[in-house]
Amino acid sequence: MDIVKGILKGNPKAMARAISMIEDRDDYAQEILKRIFHYSGRSLVIGITGAPGSGKSTLVDQLVNIFKHKQKKVGIIAVDPTSPFSGGAILGDRIRMMRHSRDKDVFIRSMATRGHLGGLSKASSEAITVLEAGGKDLILVETVGVGQDEVEVVKLADMILVILTPGTGDDIQAFKAGIMEIADIFVLNKADSPETEKVERQLKAMLDLGLNKKEIPPIIKTVATTGQNVDSLVEQIESFAVNQKEELKIARKKRLILWMLRDIIREKIDQLINQNIKESEFNDYVNQIYKREMDPYTLSEDLIRNLKDSSMTEKIHHIGIAVNDLKKSLNQWKKYFSLKNEEIEEIKERGVRVATLGFDKEPLIELLEAVGENSTIKKFIENNGEGIHHICFKTDNLDQKVKELKKKGIRFVQADAVSGAGGSRIIFIHPSHLNGVLIELKEDKE
Repeated sequence: MDIVKGILKGNPKAMARAISMIEDRDDYAQEILKRIFHYSGRSLVIGITGAPGSGKSTLVDQLVNIFKHKQKKVGIIAVDPTSPFSGGAILGDRIRMMRHSRDKDVFIRSMATRGHLGGLSKASSEAITVLEAGGKDLILVETVGVGQDEVEVVKLADMILVILTPGTGDDIQAFKAGIMEIADIFVLNKADSPETEKVERQLKAMLDLGLNKKEIPPIIKTVATTGQNVDSLVEQIESFAVNQKEELKIARKKRLILWMLRDIIREKIDQLINQNIKESEFNDYVNQIYKREMDPYTLSEDLIRNLKDSSMTEKIHHIGIAVNDLKKSLNQWKKYFSLKNEEIEEIKERGVRVATLGFDKEPLIELLEAVGENSTIKKFIENNGEGIHHICFKTDNLDQKVKELKKKGIRFVQADAVSGAGGSRIIFIHPSHLNGVLIELKEDKE
């Protein structure tokens, strides 16, 4: 079975196989994710979190039952504690949801935390991508029972349901910063308890103090074991999805950024990105991924490859060749080699007309034609004829490089850097230093 085709057809076996490969860090898993990523991003992802024993799994079971009757395709990722014996998930959640396990429109997957903090499995985000590509309308992500600061689910979900229960002892303790701050909807489950009204008042008071006059999230009281008021919770979820469309877009972009950073950046790569990629360029990548025009796996490979190339302080950029007739020479080079060229540019202050040739974005050859009697290119050709005029090295920091070379006794043709092609800054090292070869140092325009 072709796993990718199976996923796109909503085949549960294909989705299960893909998630297993992701959890096992199989080499082929990333290739699958690359191929299905363009079909993801269309599901509403709902994070469901709360303390152990708050009734999360029972509530999920009731939510699925209602969404099924609304003809919705539902995916469930239930993150369970890791078994100390097998390393796999203790399948408590799947047992509670057994009545949905044979429904073709409901996919349930238990995932072990495998020591990952925050109430989630490390592979949860990739599993969400699989279910999105598999055509699920809603994806419910139920965390393992979490404490106050384990709020990893906020990085993966469009909206968060925080489940609280009355009569658990220190009620106020459960409302401290962390869990309280991530909720889009509070669910006060086991609302048939006599402590319910008291806990609701305490919760509202804490929210009023802690949210700095922001709108207090809705509080829905349910009894998950009987299904009481779960339909009201579904209505609130649907209302949120309709009324918070802009907020959902912002949340999804934040999720993409966190995902990209987690998968792309290591300590060294982080430094290289800061040095070589502008913030505007990075945001362009986020937008391309958000629109599914690019997947983060291919991007990460391209960035790493480019960053490796740019990790040197300087590298050879092009060879400059002095010519009598620019257009004639340009046609000759393009005739014999598969080189592309940009528009011809004239730099009046240097008395030169320039055309660059190369592959893709990086030029290899720079053709130089004299303009005016005082052009250095004219003088060069008079003395030497047509031929190699200089070799250009590209540097990330021209001023710093010049400062370093001056300390080593290097002389420059000019006192200061001047303007070059494309708005770059350039300066020439005197040919007496390097076997009579004129060396250009170039820094691209910001």
